[in-house]
This record gives sequence, structure tokens and C-alpha cells, in this order.
Amino acid sequence: MKNKAAIEKLILDIINILDSVGEINWKNAFLSHYNRILSAANENDYKQAIRDVMGMYGGMGSFSDVVLYSQNRICVKETRKLDKLRKKLYSLVTEVITG
Repeated sequence: MKNKAAIEKLILDIINILDSVGEINWKNAFLSHYNRILSAANENDYKQAIRDVMGMYGGMGSFSDVVLYSQNRICVKETRKLDKLRKKLYSLVTEVITG
């Protein structure tokens, strides 16, 4: 399953950043996707889980728009790190989907 280990690691890194600033909703969404990827029994299940991760990137209010806040302040360092991870994850899931 293409890029599986790298995608799992990126998702865990994203979960840790989200958790560090108390962003529960996105953290839980990524935990759910992470568990689906881990439990993928075959290539079709894996690709569907990856497509669902890709779906988090589109539209207003999507993962692409997330800016991290804590105590009513922007977490600049964490948001920059999240942005780098978000771009890497997008690139890897795109590779899986496009073959």
C-alpha cells in the first residue's frame, strides 16, 4: 500500500500538534482517519480511507483553512508546522489516489 507508513507518521504528527493546542475536533477527525488507514484490510479499503483524508482539504472551513489558536491567540509556530505537514500529507495522498 503506497506511502502507508509515511502517511501514518504524518497523521500522527498532525494529531500531536492539534492536541498540543487543544484542537479537539480536528484531532478526533484525524484519529478516525488514522484508525481506518491502520485497519485497511486490502488496497481498496486503503484507497477509500485515503480518499476520505483528501476530502478534508476541500471547501470553506476545511482542513486547508485551519489556523491554530490557544487562549484567544494565534499559535504561529504550531500553525506553520501544521501547514508544512498538511502540504506533505496532501502530496502523499494525491500520489496514492492518482497512482
